[in-house]
Amino acid sequence: MTGEGAALEAAARGWPLVRRFHHCPSVPSTQDEVRRLVAAPGAPDQGAGLLLVADAQTAGRGRLGRNWHSPAGAGLWLSLSLAPRRPRAEWPFVTALAALAGREALAGSAGLDSGIKWPNDLLVRGRKIAGVLAESATGGPLVLGVGVNLLQRRADFPAELRETATSIAIEVAQAALAIEVPAAAPSPLPSRAALLASWLGAFAARYALFESGGPAAHLEELRSASLLMGRSVEIAAPWREGETDPAAPGVSLRGRVVGFGPVGELVLDVKDRGTGTAARRTVSGGEIRAIEPPLRSGAAAGS
Repeated sequence: MTGEGAALEAAARGWPLVRRFHHCPSVPSTQDEVRRLVAAPGAPDQGAGLLLVADAQTAGRGRLGRNWHSPAGAGLWLSLSLAPRRPRAEWPFVTALAALAGREALAGSAGLDSGIKWPNDLLVRGRKIAGVLAESATGGPLVLGVGVNLLQRRADFPAELRETATSIAIEVAQAALAIEVPAAAPSPLPSRAALLASWLGAFAARYALFESGGPAAHLEELRSASLLMGRSVEIAAPWREGETDPAAPGVSLRGRVVGFGPVGELVLDVKDRGTGTAARRTVSGGEIRAIEPPLRSGAAAGS
């Protein structure tokens, strides 16, 4: 194992959630590789507890099948298999736990203030710095993927991502420019191993609380961390995973975000298109197409 691989393994050592560690120079997808390994005959512990960190992904993916740009050594690309001791209906909330842990890790290791764009993105100044993907198959473990952009410069991103993506390096440099009289030299960027240790610590604490009591203890933190609270959003159908509204198939849903449901669903105040009366809708799926005020504008949302 290389020196960096050894440092990553040392960062993962001692956490109860991590029973086996794999470091790979390159894989198509950490999600697919972990799913392959835990499905292998004789995989221990029902496949839970396998952490894989890759230097690069050649076919990394995010939610809704999107590509995740994962160049070699430029970020933290990991997947972790889990078997939560909670009903499977609550497993989707692990996405929120991972995002909240990522927010704490970014603050603790790089001094960055980030927020969560439901359901799985972490943004700084309106640009995506990290993402989470949780997948499970019937009877199998939950495979949690996390990607954090660390060292990229703006020119390192593909052209189509340069206005929407960012990295720790970009944001630390931007923060340094905003300081009129620096009190000291800028802190060095965190290593991937330090970032991994910070995320694992933050995630393990939240995961233990989740296993003992479910999502309820984290809903207020999620509400505080959300970038969408009080904003109006438009969500493309289907609004629930695997479903469309039979009364309006394929029609987008517009409403004001007022909170979160029991397992992290988005709760909206929606006006009826015909009568104008307001109703509450709980959304567990779909793609957010529009946000008002826009996140990048810096405009404040309502309370």
